[in-house]
Amino acid sequence: AALVRIRNLNQNGFDIHIQEWDYLDGDHSTETVSYMAMEKGTYTLDNGAKFEAGPFEAASSFSAVAMKQSYDVTPVILTQVATISDDTAVTGRVRNVSQHSFEYKLQEQETTSKAHQPETVGYIAWEPGIGNLGDLHYEVGTTGKRVKHQWYTSAFQSSLPDTPLYIAEMQTTTGGDTASLRTLDMTKASVRIKVEEEQSKDSEIRHTKENVGFLAIGAAPPSGQ
Repeated sequence: AALVRIRNLNQNGFDIHIQEWDYLDGDHSTETVSYMAMEKGTYTLDNGAKFEAGPFEAASSFSAVAMKQSYDVTPVILTQVATISDDTAVTGRVRNVSQHSFEYKLQEQETTSKAHQPETVGYIAWEPGIGNLGDLHYEVGTTGKRVKHQWYTSAFQSSLPDTPLYIAEMQTTTGGDTASLRTLDMTKASVRIKVEEEQSKDSEIRHTKENVGFLAIGAAPPSGQ
């Protein structure tokens, strides 16, 4: 069970590492991580799709984050803790996503008694759909409330020529136990995802079904597909 943490984010790059939950030994194998760097602001593509990016301050209790533009349909929310004000392992949870806002909180392992220090979180909100972004092809969507602690295969609607970059996040907090997403077997047609709970408090890892939002982006299909 592990998380991605980043720090020293600036115009030129950032530092990144894999952080295990505090009850583990901290020694983790290398992982492949997809990322997207985007200037904060609001955007509208040629096909009319809207998206935005920006930062907000988060704490250990849910609070509302207002989006900078309104959306015709509920966007997918993707987030990343972007500072290390507190080096305790932490993930973020999202709920109540609407066309105007969402709620977010920081979540530490279950045995941690203190509140996590506030962190800066970066987010992207992107309307579901399929389209082009420059020379790239993207697909943004949700799985519906289907993903739990067992591996779930999520198939792409697009006919992609190569394996895309893939970023995903739970859009719901149906299950309150501390958890994050893991991916496996990424191909140009599908990916397997599951909700992975940490086990600092007990060995039980069953998690109820969550709705997962995702962004897949990569090379555009050949013309005519």
